[in-house]
Amino acid sequence: MSSRPARAVACVLVLMMMSLSPLIGSASAHDSILVSTDMQHVVLEPGQNINVTLAVENNGSSIETYNLSVDASSLAAYWHVLPLDETVDNVIPTHSKNTTIVVRLDEGATVADSGSFTVTITEPDNNVSTSLTVLVSVAPAYHPSLTTSQTDPVTMASGASTTLAFAAHNLGTVTDTLLLDVEVEPDLAGWWANQSNNSGTASPSMSLLMYGNSYTGFNNLGSLVESVVDADGYNGSVTALTGGGLMLSDHWQNVNTSGHQWNTTLRSQTSDYVVLQDQSQV
Repeated sequence: MSSRPARAVACVLVLMMMSLSPLIGSASAHDSILVSTDMQHVVLEPGQNINVTLAVENNGSSIETYNLSVDASSLAAYWHVLPLDETVDNVIPTHSKNTTIVVRLDEGATVADSGSFTVTITEPDNNVSTSLTVLVSVAPAYHPSLTTSQTDPVTMASGASTTLAFAAHNLGTVTDTLLLDVEVEPDLAGWWANQSNNSGTASPSMSLLMYGNSYTGFNNLGSLVESVVDADGYNGSVTALTGGGLMLSDHWQNVNTSGHQWNTTLRSQTSDYVVLQDQSQV
């Protein structure tokens, strides 16, 4: 989406334009009827509503009951202007009475749907009236949204690729540019749980069979390999068969000799890996 500084500047500019708009007062007025509101400019976000208090003052010389009407015909359909009373009754001279007008803005409105409505207070006996115009504006709001039909987790093999479809929606009130970015969070908690000895998950096992010579036995290479395997998170098991000065051909002959330890060990156990040391070091 647009950068936050740009959005902030745009929002300020829109609000400045609203504030610089001339406040529209009475469109027509009679001296005997004074009308005012607690706000002449209503700013709402879609889904909001507000109560506007209308004060009607009797500037005449007798008690009067006034008719109240609202003309919101020029407003977009998203706006609803609802007076709670159709009349303002028994207003004493030099006194005023209040009534309430509810202004509601539906979802889906944009800044372009701003406008105004007119309230008219009429004294029916003498057929005189006073009208007041109230501005209404849709507040600028930025609300990007992404949706996808993919609900289940996507499982992928290493090196594989897949295509996921997303729908971008502008749920705000102004025309906007949406910049898409993908952020990936590694599952550190899961990774750490797999590394912890207290996770309760058994370490995978690994069995190795070593064919070596006196060097293997003298330097205890079997134990060294087992410790390396254990340090890498496996439950290692190493069987080391050693003999003096054995080269590759000697190991091959022993393995293929029925009854030889090299042969019987290979046959009697299942090993994940076989490690072979050649005396020639080649």
